Amino acid sequence: MSIFALKLIALVSMVIDHIGEFIPGTPVCLRWVGRLAAPIFLFCAAEGWSHTKSRRRYLLRLYIAGAAMGVIQYYLEIDNNFFRQLFAMCCLLGLIDLGKAHDGQFKKYLFLYVLWQAAALLIILFLPDALPFMNYTNTQEYLLPALTGSLLFVEGGLIYALLGVMIYLTRGSRRKLAVGYTVSWGAMSLLLCTGFVSVALGVLNRVEYQLFGVFGFGEDLLDTILYFLGISPMMTGGSLLYQSYQWMLIFSLPLLLAYNGKKGRGMKYFFYLFYPAHILLFYWLGTVMG
Repeated sequence: MSIFALKLIALVSMVIDHIGEFIPGTPVCLRWVGRLAAPIFLFCAAEGWSHTKSRRRYLLRLYIAGAAMGVIQYYLEIDNNFFRQLFAMCCLLGLIDLGKAHDGQFKKYLFLYVLWQAAALLIILFLPDALPFMNYTNTQEYLLPALTGSLLFVEGGLIYALLGVMIYLTRGSRRKLAVGYTVSWGAMSLLLCTGFVSVALGVLNRVEYQLFGVFGFGEDLLDTILYFLGISPMMTGGSLLYQSYQWMLIFSLPLLLAYNGKKGRGMKYFFYLFYPAHILLFYWLGTVMG
């Protein structure tokens, strides 16, 4: 199965998922089908990163697409912007490649990346106060993260970017991919689909109180980390069919293992244009039908 075929499967899965997300009254099974999309898009982006002729242009395309989608997010108040997830992942892949190559520039680029992300976070946290004419929440959660290229506030959380990193590190070996994906899926399912996080927070509070006589600091810190990872304690541990169905990501693995190493047809700009176009269409239909 070529990259083009995988992208088409992911695209169809994404469309079905977004029908279930935006159109009221649709069955939850549409969201189940949508669990195929994210891992496949991450896989295709990792392959694209490894084969592209210009990684700078690849990153620039993802940044521009994410920034444009950030403007759409600002006005529509929606979380959908997977371009930013792919951009965040590819930035991490660039640092990994420099480190693996023992490039003398690695430390410099790592420092610059950390500095960039710290500056982006400060802008996101404090600039909205200076923009009273704009919607504070949408500016902070959607617009500024997209424009600054922040690693944070990405759709689904950093847990997906980390999944993409794992996919990249295991590329070229079906066995390593199968093992790495299964382990990652198990960890994600534990965190996203069970009550483990809530129990862990409760244990942390008790331990913190026993040791220091206070509680709350550790929980607040862990809550922040979980937030950026995309894990909400309030949204975990529900029904595995109607709420916590992220475990269905495992069904993407056979498709990833079917990859034959070929690119297939191009049409790269079609995918960049289709994403915002179908989001706008389904948002409008959902508004009309709602």
